[in-house]
Amino acid sequence: MDLTSWKETSNKIQSLIDIFNIKELNKGLVITFYLSAAKRYLEDHDIENGSEYAERVLNELILMKEKDFVLKGDDYFNLVDDWMDQNIIVGKKANRSDKMIVQSVLNIFSNDEIFEQIRKNSNLKDLHEKLKKKYE
Repeated sequence: MDLTSWKETSNKIQSLIDIFNIKELNKGLVITFYLSAAKRYLEDHDIENGSEYAERVLNELILMKEKDFVLKGDDYFNLVDDWMDQNIIVGKKANRSDKMIVQSVLNIFSNDEIFEQIRKNSNLKDLHEKLKKKYE
């Protein structure tokens, strides 16, 4: 997919996240998308958008309201909780603790060479350190 098509796809996914409040329903899904988007933009040397999505990942992890990633419904998706209780065998929680998820993301930002091009970004460095301290 070329960069123009990717930007359109990325914008549409972000619109769905916003419209359906996916951040509250499945924060893990949103963080995974933001991380993938950051990597995709950086692969095309689009530092501005890559940095923006990297910041979104870190901010979502910093601002997490709950200790665990939990799948849940809301006022609109009001049948989701009962359906998950009846149909999801492994439960609503992520199969890793929040600390493991954060450590995994920090490790990706620190060691994946695609992020080398934005590691010196002062805002990202500050967010990285803030997140690291929060989960020590």
